Amino acid sequence: MSGVLEVFAFISSEAFNLVCAAKTELALFCLAFAAHHFLFGSAFPRVLKGCREQNRRAANKKVDRYAAAGKVAQENIDDGDSDVPLDGDDAQALRNLATAYQRNDHRGVLRLWMSLKKSEKLSATALAQVVEAMQRFKKDSAAIIGEVKGYLK
Repeated sequence: MSGVLEVFAFISSEAFNLVCAAKTELALFCLAFAAHHFLFGSAFPRVLKGCREQNRRAANKKVDRYAAAGKVAQENIDDGDSDVPLDGDDAQALRNLATAYQRNDHRGVLRLWMSLKKSEKLSATALAQVVEAMQRFKKDSAAIIGEVKGYLK
């Protein structure tokens, strides 16, 4: 009878070791899955790909619907030349430059700078605004200095 008990004890201890090993394996698997999810995103890219395509299609339909209904007004689209005076009025260009600077329209400031470069009525404040607009557009320092030197000559 003691032989049967020894066999049963051996089998039960091996079964317990197997269950403990499986717990460890499952815990490591869950940890690896969570780490992969947090580092690389979803583990199911096909499911996400389908969702992304559906979202893209819905956005395209919404844009098409607005365009078809005439919601986009052509007169509200800025063509980029509205601030530049056509008759060469420097005072109007300076007012437009100040307005563009206040709106944080640095592209408009640079467009007006091109028309005001040849003018002698540019104030120090306006020149500082032009330099800041150039810096915002990531022009290198040598180009900015060249522009200012060209104006001051």
